[in-house]
Amino acid sequence: AVVTIETIPSDFWRDGLAHLTGQDERQQIIFNEMLERVDMPLYCASIIEEDEIIACGLGVGSKKYLGLFEFATNFAHRRKGLAGAITRALFARAIADGMTTAYLQVVCANEGGRAFWEHMGFTEVLYGYHYRTKL
Repeated sequence: AVVTIETIPSDFWRDGLAHLTGQDERQQIIFNEMLERVDMPLYCASIIEEDEIIACGLGVGSKKYLGLFEFATNFAHRRKGLAGAITRALFARAIADGMTTAYLQVVCANEGGRAFWEHMGFTEVLYGYHYRTKL
């Protein structure tokens, strides 16, 4: 799979991520506001098929660290190695940019995601977290 990495999140990438992760309009606004506030290098990765993002992920650089967030794959394209291809492309870019360590955030209830990340070598849980929102 061909992985595209943007350093500035395009509307196309944002819309594709929102679609794949099931963000509603309110969640899209919040996510985009969060992205705008990130003052570190962004790596917006995607795999595109027929003018549609079918898999994506977000990397955030911080000195020697690469954070991995917001991975999603279109249901019809799961279990084809796309998330692995995105991960490897982000690792290669991070190494080229001087990073040596990666970490990620994954939802505890996402058993498939947790199994994927364990397969990719992420086995140690450092801490739990949650977001708070106003009702």
